[in-house]
Amino acid sequence: MPIPSAKLRTLALSSGVIELYEVAYKSNPIVRFANLEETGSTIVYRGFTYTCAPIGITGVEKTADGTLPRPSITVGNTNRTIAGIFGTTDLVGAKITRIITLAEYLDGQPGANTANYQSTSFIVEQKASETYDQITYSLATPLEVLGKKLPRQQATQTVFPGVGRYVGF
Repeated sequence: MPIPSAKLRTLALSSGVIELYEVAYKSNPIVRFANLEETGSTIVYRGFTYTCAPIGITGVEKTADGTLPRPSITVGNTNRTIAGIFGTTDLVGAKITRIITLAEYLDGQPGANTANYQSTSFIVEQKASETYDQITYSLATPLEVLGKKLPRQQATQTVFPGVGRYVGF
């Protein structure tokens, strides 16, 4: 059941920011969630339907030094929702994309737009905890999972002829 436009306008005035989540797991179709209190309702963004459900991510900070942040995502699990969708609660390896946008950009709104503030992808590294009410997963960035390091190639003069040369001196 879609959330009525009047209710979305109220949400936009109260906070304005909406978090959307896309979960891609193995050969299952992508499942889309919106972090809104209207559990069971749906919203539409860019032509895709997102089911409102209790879902949230913590530990997402941007740093320029030290280790990468270790975020975790918590999903409401009443009635074993996750197991019902994916057939399991162990989503290790699933790709989760977090999209942050404004309520006014949702489809059907006067200011509907495809703009978003930020889109970030994570990979489920492990299931941290599971209770009757919720499941928490530890996340990793795609770079961490693949074991890649940056920079991948050292900048030397043989590879990059401009390295070490001074122009205009």
